[in-house]
Amino acid sequence: MQRIMIVEDNADLRTKLTERVRGIGYEPIPVTDFERILELFIEEKPDLVLLDVDLPFFDGYYWCRQIRAYSQCPVIYLNGDEGSRTNHETAQKRENSDTLVQPFSTEILTTALRDQLTKAYGSKNEHEKLIQFKGLKLFAKRSELYFDNRSEKLSKNEAALLEILITRGEQVTSRASLIDSIQENGIEIDDHMLNVYIRRVRHRLTSLGVSNMLERVERVGYRMKRQ
Repeated sequence: MQRIMIVEDNADLRTKLTERVRGIGYEPIPVTDFERILELFIEEKPDLVLLDVDLPFFDGYYWCRQIRAYSQCPVIYLNGDEGSRTNHETAQKRENSDTLVQPFSTEILTTALRDQLTKAYGSKNEHEKLIQFKGLKLFAKRSELYFDNRSEKLSKNEAALLEILITRGEQVTSRASLIDSIQENGIEIDDHMLNVYIRRVRHRLTSLGVSNMLERVERVGYRMKRQ
């Protein structure tokens, strides 16, 4: 399930947005600490941010720039001032974002979320299995791996290996168990080929900036670990 961070200082609007986001099939992450928005973004690793423009301490444009220095995660501004559209349009062009002027319908919200998520991550079959670990997202059916709005195309065998490792998370999996599990998927593999796939998966993770997420446990096996 894709995760939506909601940065809105009006408690009533934040509650309504949280309910609407959940109701249309996403996991909401409501923010209430408006001095730690970037820190919370880095911790939570959302797929998209709904960002109010008028916030205490710093405005939404400031926080979008902070997020952009760290990530290309899609951002949708929330604003109740139709008259400041010129400022919104300038910010959108500069920061690759979108704006919703409140109040807006659930249909408009649904379309905006779908369009921005599709633009950022590609079209996804809603029935496709998504496997996640600490911000790492694997679409096994399409053999695509995402982290922080970056992606890597995997081979079928690499995806099969990562699916097993991510599903088991921080639980150590022996080499023999990995080979057996991969063979159950109809893939021919031996001890030598497992080494090849492990190296390739490490290379993919390195390209995404998370090379240390795959850990070799000496004389035991492999596991995923936190950054």
